[in-house]
Amino acid sequence: MALLTAPEDVAIEIHTDSLAAIQLVNKCNSCYSSKKWLKTSNLVWIVCIETIIREKGLKLNLVKVQGHSGDTFNDLADDYAKLGGNSNNILDIGFVSANSKFSFLPHFRQIPIEQKIRKFTLTTLKAFNCAEWTRLQSQRSNTSSHRFNWSSSWILFKNLIGFRCDRVKKNVDWAFLFKIFHKALPLGHLLKLRRPDLYDRMGCIECGTFAEETWEHFISCDPHGDIWNNVHKLFTTELREIFKKHAHKDITDPQIDRLLVSLVGTTADSTLFHLFKQHACEGKITSHFSVTIRNHLRLSPAIGVKVDALILLTFLHLFKSLVWIPRCVLQVAWEERKGINQRMKLSRSWCSSPEQNAMPPYSINTPQPLHNPLIQPVTNEDHVQVLDDIPTHINEDEPINNLGRHDKMTRRMEAAKMTWSAITNYARHNYFDTWIPRLTKYFNKVTKIGDDIWDMPVSDNVQ
Repeated sequence: MALLTAPEDVAIEIHTDSLAAIQLVNKCNSCYSSKKWLKTSNLVWIVCIETIIREKGLKLNLVKVQGHSGDTFNDLADDYAKLGGNSNNILDIGFVSANSKFSFLPHFRQIPIEQKIRKFTLTTLKAFNCAEWTRLQSQRSNTSSHRFNWSSSWILFKNLIGFRCDRVKKNVDWAFLFKIFHKALPLGHLLKLRRPDLYDRMGCIECGTFAEETWEHFISCDPHGDIWNNVHKLFTTELREIFKKHAHKDITDPQIDRLLVSLVGTTADSTLFHLFKQHACEGKITSHFSVTIRNHLRLSPAIGVKVDALILLTFLHLFKSLVWIPRCVLQVAWEERKGINQRMKLSRSWCSSPEQNAMPPYSINTPQPLHNPLIQPVTNEDHVQVLDDIPTHINEDEPINNLGRHDKMTRRMEAAKMTWSAITNYARHNYFDTWIPRLTKYFNKVTKIGDDIWDMPVSDNVQ
């Protein structure tokens, strides 16, 4: 707006806290080739800025100021930017060629593509995979609202895969995080779906009742009342250390203690800890929880997301060591009492009694067929069930037309509609929903978690 209203042949000085915008405007000029223009982000806006400067003969000087530094006009611009972000009045400008070396621009649904073409294509393909993921039963209700800070979960996954997965502990954490993220831990209700011949009479092995061991029952079951008390005590101690390490230097210990009470309460029975546990057990953190930490500790958005990922990882370690592993020990004891062995669990055929799954006698004189002993032939194809999607407990608030099981084709049709809408928003407003991972190289570098949390002995975390 300042360039449009400025007279011709004058010098203009604009103060901004965006170093990326300054570098982008300064390096783009009319001598750019078509190939370079197509590799430029925010292409339409940069072309318009460059054209106005060239045709009006302006001398533009962009000055970098510190963000949130108390500068009057900078704070005023931030306030107007926040108002514009919540407004439905969005300014869209079309592409008008004003450069002899750049007369064509790719379009999507008559919308000029301002992003890099390769980046736009790869993002489009990734958007469909993410959209199909949101149609899973375990995530269908989570992505319908904006209550979760998905960036925290994506950062945690990012620190456990790729070149950062440089030790076995990280790979084990990734596998466990992936399972809890989709509520896919082998609990009683899933074992009954997979092998009803072995686990049909299995109830909750922790409380010793015949209650259905669903995900909700598992994270709330505490027959002796000490499991989650230990988790809360150790987690509060670890959380205090994380806050002290990353908080602003002006934050005092009493302020951190008050923040802890407002986030997870004082006991494991508090409503605050129950709400946090409900989401953290799935590897997710709410937006309200994340914003509260960032505001009280005066953290930048990048450091705030890193702290959220550390909180989730710390809770994951405690949840696995104090809750999940003891539960697995009880299940192994239950299977031994029922005569269920490893061969029976690996067998794909359903037998009526454990004796029918016993190892056949091996004769050295009898020629044996060459095959993998762990893969058994299917005797009855009607009994084979591929759990392409894991059904969850039916929510009473969910519409009646969503209660049926969604097969793979239905999910893909729904994902295609979501992808079409997401790509349109991306091309028009350069905006994606938060459940689609979009992590820049700078963001990945700043949010890298140190290896000291994996180098720490188990005895330091769990007593």
